[in-house]
Amino acid sequence: LREASFNKFKYRLASWGTGERFDGGMYPKFLGWKSREVDLLPRRLEGLVLVTWKKDCLDLPEKVYEERVLDCDQSTLRVAKSLSRLYSGIELQSKLRQLSDGFQYQQEEGEARETQYGESPKDKEIEDLLEEYNQPPYRLVIYAAFVASIDKLVKIAINNNWRVWRYDGRGQSSFAPPGQTQTDITEASFQESTKDNKPIVFIGNPEAAGQSLTLTPSPAIVYYSNSFKSQFRVQSEDRINRFGASKERGIKIIDLIHLPTDRLVLQKIKEKRAVEEITLNQIHELLGE
Repeated sequence: LREASFNKFKYRLASWGTGERFDGGMYPKFLGWKSREVDLLPRRLEGLVLVTWKKDCLDLPEKVYEERVLDCDQSTLRVAKSLSRLYSGIELQSKLRQLSDGFQYQQEEGEARETQYGESPKDKEIEDLLEEYNQPPYRLVIYAAFVASIDKLVKIAINNNWRVWRYDGRGQSSFAPPGQTQTDITEASFQESTKDNKPIVFIGNPEAAGQSLTLTPSPAIVYYSNSFKSQFRVQSEDRINRFGASKERGIKIIDLIHLPTDRLVLQKIKEKRAVEEITLNQIHELLGE
């Protein structure tokens, strides 16, 4: 190992691009690991390290997975089929995930991006989940893949009298329902669920807020939509499955499935396979074409 720090090690073995912050500034964006280099690591470290599973080292609760399948009406299916004739590859998959979340990014060449919102049964399901978890410990975690989805979720949460801790590529921010004093919500205040019985929901993007944080007071994570990369899914799940999580209460991982393609994306992520492997024929078959 050549490097004296993990960040230098990561910089050598990862692929990097450029991301744009909300203020227009640029930052190096992690795109993924160089598979060949990473695949060689176990052989290089053989005899130097002992590998054990986290579940064998820590007394953590088991993850219970639940899929909530929502009705997909014929008009939404028609739009999905139209998109599948206009786009292909990652662009098509992105458009279908946007449709599933109830919006579409609209952008003409040379113009600023606009968001056209529609309806999604996911929104009503989120309201039901906020009501379901509006009890001790009064904490919940929701992840979504798009800025527009997170914007919607913040409004839904506030309208249902939940305080919001938002964390995505634009940074962190806090919101309070009308009539409540707005204060900054931090990791420490999220942890103080026994002292604070006013509900707080963490709403984040798995790629920006799926690592390092400890959100163990929440009994569940809800995936409104998924990132394309499996490593962000794994890391984000572990935000509530860390030391301090209640083994008696257990933890639940909930995925909202709207379009048929949502389950296919989830399947690829769980298999730790590239979502780019999804073919146009598979999408057409799922949409009944």
